[in-house]
Amino acid sequence: MANNQPALPTGEDEIIQQVQAYTLAGITRAMLRGCIDRGELRIADHNGSRGSARVYRADVLRLMEEKGWRAPAGKVPAQGAPGGQCVECARLREARQQDAETIRRLRRALAAATE
Repeated sequence: MANNQPALPTGEDEIIQQVQAYTLAGITRAMLRGCIDRGELRIADHNGSRGSARVYRADVLRLMEEKGWRAPAGKVPAQGAPGGQCVECARLREARQQDAETIRRLRRALAAATE
């Protein structure tokens, strides 16, 4: 199966998704998009079929310092996890699987109670 993802740029800068960037900076998504549109943040690559731009973590940190933005306590996104998925995405996926199992269990109990 072919991967339609563009090759990641080489270098030491970590590339992060927009959600990680605006969470890290403690700003809104619209503010982040404005920074990208004004050229204040470099686009590292475009992720996925929708072309969501990913940015360099170092650029976000630089912009935070320039603009005086402070990251909310306890809200700094985790670094990437093995396998290329972010830690928060993995946590949410696990929670969704647990919810699906709970729903299946409740459906079985309901079906047994109505027989």
